[in-house]
Amino acid sequence: ALLKEKEVWFLAALVLAYFCRPLFFGETFFYRDIFYVFFFQKLHLVEFLRAGELPLWDPYLHGGQPLLGETATYTTLYPSTLFYLILPAVTALNVDIVFHSLLCSISMYILARSLQLQPVSSLLASVLYTFCGFTLSQMNLLRMFVAMPYLPLILVFWHSFLLNRKKSYFVITSILGFLQIISGGVEIW
Repeated sequence: ALLKEKEVWFLAALVLAYFCRPLFFGETFFYRDIFYVFFFQKLHLVEFLRAGELPLWDPYLHGGQPLLGETATYTTLYPSTLFYLILPAVTALNVDIVFHSLLCSISMYILARSLQLQPVSSLLASVLYTFCGFTLSQMNLLRMFVAMPYLPLILVFWHSFLLNRKKSYFVITSILGFLQIISGGVEIW
């Protein structure tokens, strides 16, 4: 039913317009940790996976550190890592950030609508959540940024579970919590 609301499509268009330069004009995100840490660590992870190695250890950073166990830097098990395996590296980074921005906006819209806010109010809540200074600054810390879309959805499904006591809502809440954990941004809770 939410897909029929024009505000959802406006949100998608707004996110795409905001990120049009990295999506369509060959630019990318380049500041602080996103470039100096996360981008190159993703490249190392992809290098290991393409070489057929089990990504257990990273010999390049700090004289060596766990790769698979260091979810805070690598997000090894997080699904968006597949972007880096199938797309060119810079494109994958851009798609990863824009995709999670879109998820942030839609998940906050869903939360606001589930709290029975009007569509325009839900749109405003979603825009504020997606484009506020905190969210935009979290793009620098990629692992925390990719965890942000899950908080509103966890609240939606946990609230639904408490109201209806359906096990399916509990399972969905658990899956969303697991995705937030493997994103490496647990502190977003």
